[in-house]
Amino acid sequence: MKLPTVSIKSFGKSSFSLMRITRVGNVCMIAAGVFLGAFLVQGASFDWYNPSLLKAVAALSLLGAAGYVMNDLWDAQIDKINRPDRPLASGELNIQTAWIALVGLLSGAIGFALTLPVPQQIVFLSILILLAAYNLKLSKLPLLGNLCISLIVAGALLYGALPYDFTPAVWMAAYFAFACTLAREIVKDVEDIVGDQAGGAKTLPVLIGVDASVRWVQALSVLIVLSSVLPYVAFSFGGLYLILISVTDLLLLLPMSKIGNITNSASFFSSSLKWAMLFGMAALAFADSMPTN
Repeated sequence: MKLPTVSIKSFGKSSFSLMRITRVGNVCMIAAGVFLGAFLVQGASFDWYNPSLLKAVAALSLLGAAGYVMNDLWDAQIDKINRPDRPLASGELNIQTAWIALVGLLSGAIGFALTLPVPQQIVFLSILILLAAYNLKLSKLPLLGNLCISLIVAGALLYGALPYDFTPAVWMAAYFAFACTLAREIVKDVEDIVGDQAGGAKTLPVLIGVDASVRWVQALSVLIVLSSVLPYVAFSFGGLYLILISVTDLLLLLPMSKIGNITNSASFFSSSLKWAMLFGMAALAFADSMPTN
């Protein structure tokens, strides 16, 4: 009678570990980015259940999940210092299972991608190459790894819009996603500086220091805030956009008021940037609501 109980517990633990290593929350954001890219073009005629769109979402979501598994496999030693609670670093999940998950996720992603139009296949392949380059080399180099992930996140929105058209809202969304992700990736490197130094990585904080890196992020946040009003003025985005983007701007500026050890405050900074991105996506989704006239 005990064996089934043990098996169920073991299965549940392994499933939870796989969900953690694939960063399910982040994968949902990837899916949301693809949906948003399509929605910003189609507007009222948007079809959530369009088979081609669902296959595109599945392809990129599975690829994103595979990228996260790849990242944990490549950074297992550094994670033992920076993030000892990660499934591989803690021994919660074994290497063999992670590799099986990686192969399965990549196979599924490629399978869905092969059913997409050629332009989307090209974007998918480009993102796959960027993910591989990031995990194999670029993540350990100053700024290049940050730019790589930012391009991938912005690319998800353009990928979603690609079968339809590119509107000002789509370009604004891609710019916003790129800039917010770049800021957040630098902050995450600040969080991970101890392990990165021990592992020989040459990230931006390792190269120029924590204080200078945070100043970069602060400057980037101010740039995003200043440019966030332009769509309302130039493209007549609706009043709801202005309300939601104001919350986004507050989240971008809030971390600058936090006083104390910058390295310890980096987690708060990173969380604020993530919420800012979510509110920014919502603002753009409702760009046509409550018209200015």
